[in-house]
Amino acid sequence: MLVDRPSCLARPLAAAAVAACVAAFAGPVLAAPGMLDAWHATQSHDPSYAAALAGVRVGAAEQRQAAATLRPQVVMSANGAYGSDDRESTGARFSAPGFGASNDAAFRTRVAGGLDAGWSLALQQPLYSEEKRAASRQLERQADRADAQLAVATQQAILETARGYLAVLDAEARVASLQSQRATVEEALKAARAMYDEGRLPITDTTEAEARLDEIRAAQLAAEDMLAERRAAFADRTGLPADALRPVAADAPVAAIEAGRLDDWLQRARREGPQPRLRRVELDVARAEADKTAHAWSPTVDLVARVADDRLHGDSGWGTGTLSTRSRYVGVQVSVPVFTSGLRDARHEASVARADQAEAAVRGADLEATRQARGAWLALRTALSQLEAHGRMLQSAQARVDATRLGHEVGARTMLELLDAQSQRDRARLAVEQSRLAAIAARLELAAAAGALGEDELRAADALLAAP
Repeated sequence: MLVDRPSCLARPLAAAAVAACVAAFAGPVLAAPGMLDAWHATQSHDPSYAAALAGVRVGAAEQRQAAATLRPQVVMSANGAYGSDDRESTGARFSAPGFGASNDAAFRTRVAGGLDAGWSLALQQPLYSEEKRAASRQLERQADRADAQLAVATQQAILETARGYLAVLDAEARVASLQSQRATVEEALKAARAMYDEGRLPITDTTEAEARLDEIRAAQLAAEDMLAERRAAFADRTGLPADALRPVAADAPVAAIEAGRLDDWLQRARREGPQPRLRRVELDVARAEADKTAHAWSPTVDLVARVADDRLHGDSGWGTGTLSTRSRYVGVQVSVPVFTSGLRDARHEASVARADQAEAAVRGADLEATRQARGAWLALRTALSQLEAHGRMLQSAQARVDATRLGHEVGARTMLELLDAQSQRDRARLAVEQSRLAAIAARLELAAAAGALGEDELRAADALLAAP
């Protein structure tokens, strides 16, 4: 819990004594984590962000694939088998010194039940292939997509961490406000009972105070449940304890936050927003795919070289025999696609359609980014205006409490009127703190819409927080 809040004064004395003993034996108290500390913890604890970081390694591998697509490929293979080979040739011409010549010679080679062993080493270097060049460009764009996806994940993770942090502070403010109201009502109820026993007040004042106390107790239970839920969500994301975060300082210069010009933020959101940037990269990938399928009709020219050796050794029927095959060659291979039963056309049509989809997604991302930026900008302006208005409302509410208390002491005001005035003051105090939190949150939302949410923004937000 935040030890600098007025509600902490209402804690039981025994709990305070225990806390003091723990602090005495635990050594120096660690500084309460700020939003920047929470973000650093999220980077190593949040599994969704770890998955985004893994995507960067995928992009780096795709970058290497792009370079390797146009480089030589070498394949080495070896084989071993058990089998037979029977070859016969007739009508052949045979001639040899001392044997004359024959135009109807017959030859037969046979190895039965022999052992076959061989190996080969082949090299292929693309010399001309528009399809492979397009595939290489596509892989490069896919590597850029991994970087853009990480940028989106980073902005979202920072924003969600800050939201969780501020949500805890908001819930703590609600609980503190209700604790303050409860302490006030309990004190008023005690005084009302004493004055009733003395015959100075009617029973209605006591009844009204008891009813208000029951109402506040119910609201406090709900607020404490919400606080526990938000603290658990924050701890799950960051791995940090959520019961000692820095509250917003009462004198924080939140009003010094400037919203800036709306048009400037809208342009930045379209140009630098993480989602528009990602959609533009995805459009490049889709267009590269369409370019690749468009070149599926193009011929390819490759430099090829091969060295191979294969031997089959076994029984020839006339003794032991061996069939040997050796090959060595280097040359140029030309391949021309002829017919694929419409497969190439279908692939190209699908890739063109996906490029059209990606182009529409870019326009949609631009509109969504400007909508988010406009909403955050308006929220910031509203929060700053409300902070000023709630500050004046708090002053008025406090003046009303003072006047109502004086009237109650002289019998001109009832206990219910005094409790209403005190509740209004506590609600005004809560509204001031929530306006501060809303202004900080809106400023971070605005930076995220423009792709500018980073550690500098978190440091600026932490400057508005006080160490508990």
